[in-house]
Amino acid sequence: MLVKEIATIKGGKRLPKGELLTTIQNSHPYIRVRDINSRYIKLNNNFEYVPDEVYPSISNYLVKTNDVVLSIVGTIGLVGIVDKSLNNANLTENCVKFVNVKNYDNIYLYYYLSSQKGQEQIKAGTVGSTQPKLPIYNIEQINLPDISIEEQRHIVDTIGSIDDLIEKNDKIIELTKRYIHQIYRSFDFNSTEKTLQDEFNISIGRTPPTKEHQWFDNGNYKWLSIKDMKIDGDFCFETSQYLTNEAVKKFNIPIVNPGDVLLSFKLTVGRIAISNCNMVTNEAIACFKFKDESLRWYLYCYLNNCNFLNDADNTSSIGQAINSSIIKKYKFLKPSNEKLTEFNNIVKSLFNYVKTKREENIYLLQSKQNLLKKYFG
Repeated sequence: MLVKEIATIKGGKRLPKGELLTTIQNSHPYIRVRDINSRYIKLNNNFEYVPDEVYPSISNYLVKTNDVVLSIVGTIGLVGIVDKSLNNANLTENCVKFVNVKNYDNIYLYYYLSSQKGQEQIKAGTVGSTQPKLPIYNIEQINLPDISIEEQRHIVDTIGSIDDLIEKNDKIIELTKRYIHQIYRSFDFNSTEKTLQDEFNISIGRTPPTKEHQWFDNGNYKWLSIKDMKIDGDFCFETSQYLTNEAVKKFNIPIVNPGDVLLSFKLTVGRIAISNCNMVTNEAIACFKFKDESLRWYLYCYLNNCNFLNDADNTSSIGQAINSSIIKKYKFLKPSNEKLTEFNNIVKSLFNYVKTKREENIYLLQSKQNLLKKYFG
């Protein structure tokens, strides 16, 4: 059966020309493409809001709890389910929602669209080369499995049990990281002011020309872009794209090693991660390699507590982006060796615990992918 037979597709809405979102919390959160990064789209501290005076002009473009949302511009094919914390939130024009769903389970629809088969149909329906877009008409033509609602719910329960474990681990990880940052902020490091380039070898990733798709076929290196990095920083990542040895050599792309710290600095500034394997990154990510390995966990905490865009001494004039020069000259408060050792002794077990939970999630994600393939081909 076709999507148009079981649901109505409706688009979101951009703010009126000249109006901007605000970080001041109110009752009008605005769901953007970047907010779709897990099964449920939940309200968090990274959301922006529609100003009260602007809201009436886009108040007809709202989502409800359990609506399925799909990104159609920019990063196309991201799928999420609206959590109850975002009931009546506004939706960006770069996404659509599935409403009036009849005789079909919303969560099953989410899993199908997230599966390889669903993503292949989404890709096939995408048009345009300069700015690719997924038209509503092509979404309506997506073929869905014609199975009973009982079968759908059995599949939802089976795959959902794995997602439940992943989300439980994510919550444990978030609480542990929050505790690590509390320790960091309360610690007296007896620091000396340097710059980041004084203490670290900093390299910037590169991206092969997108028209040369052969560089991403059966590659040897995981290729990480900003969309693969969690919004609030992470310790491991999963990405489906790989880059060949030939591409790495041809385009002189720096290699990221396990343990290197990564920082996003364009469009989405301030995602920080510690690499878990050899990989390469795009031009929006800076890689910090260590002259002194004992600084790894301190640097991770330090970068997570920086505000590159709002720091008066480090502000970029171009808005939601900073450049490599700003990063390299950014101030770095280097702790004394004695205090650094004391800090590392306290947080070592916590970082290792987070790493263990992330490794569990990688295994669970693989199990989930196996089930998606089993049920959807």
